[in-house]
Formats: sequence, structure tokens, C-alpha cells
Amino acid sequence: LTYIEVIDSPHPVRYQITAGTTRPLYASSTGRLLLAFSDPEWVEEYLKLLVIKARTAQPISKTWLRKQIAAIQERGFEYSLDHYLVGLASVAAPVYDGEGRCIASLSIAGPSDRFRAVLDKLVATVKEVASRASGVVAATDAHRGEETADA
Repeated sequence: LTYIEVIDSPHPVRYQITAGTTRPLYASSTGRLLLAFSDPEWVEEYLKLLVIKARTAQPISKTWLRKQIAAIQERGFEYSLDHYLVGLASVAAPVYDGEGRCIASLSIAGPSDRFRAVLDKLVATVKEVASRASGVVAATDAHRGEETADA
């Protein structure tokens, strides 16, 4: 997982991460969301070869990861409270292309004490913005298809 764009929070206490930062897929809510909406055969191969190295506040096992992937698929988003790092929370939702494939994840992260009080609102907001982004991507894909058909 590579973070490609970051918008900093205006809050003085915030989670800061720079564009270009990488994390193992299994270690973050964003990565687990991407796993949940990836090709199932690819995910199985990933899990077979996975060696868990990242240190997280809460332990991660392959069994736990499989359960998380199933839960993410069912609810359509992922969240984390104090899992990667004590004091850090995040919510992630999928961005789909015009073919309905998950191509990215949109997430928000910050101090877990602030997130706990408004988690439902943050989930709804992240899902809504990711849905809008999916619509933009789908429209762009359709436009590209029209250009190709006209050529």
C-alpha cells in the first residue's frame, strides 16, 4: 500500500503521514480494505505467502486477517481504533472504477479519542466521498471509452 495523496487536518493534534509512505496491506485499515476488494485468488496467494513483520499495537494473525477481510466485504468499509498504533484511528472506503473494480481506498485518520465520539459520522462521510470519487472515475472511464470508440 502506498499513500499517494494526503490532505492534512487543520487540527493541531493530528496523524501526519506523507505521500509516498508505504505500509504492508495487512497492517492498516486502508490495506485491509484493498485486500477485501481484490481478486480472491490473488488474496489467497498473498495470504499463503504472507510473513507478518509489522509491529502493531494489536497482534495480527492470518486467521484474524481472514476474519477481517470477510467482515469488510460484508459491511463495505474498514475502520481501526488503536490497532496499528495506540491513539490512532482510521476509516477507509473503496473507490471503484467504471467496471466495478476497487482501484483505491479513501481514508481518514486521526486521534482515536476524537474518532470514537463521531465514528458513525466519519464512516458515513468517508463512504459518501468514496462513492462520489467512484462516480468521477466511472465517468472518466466512460469518456475514455468514447474517445477510443471514436478513434
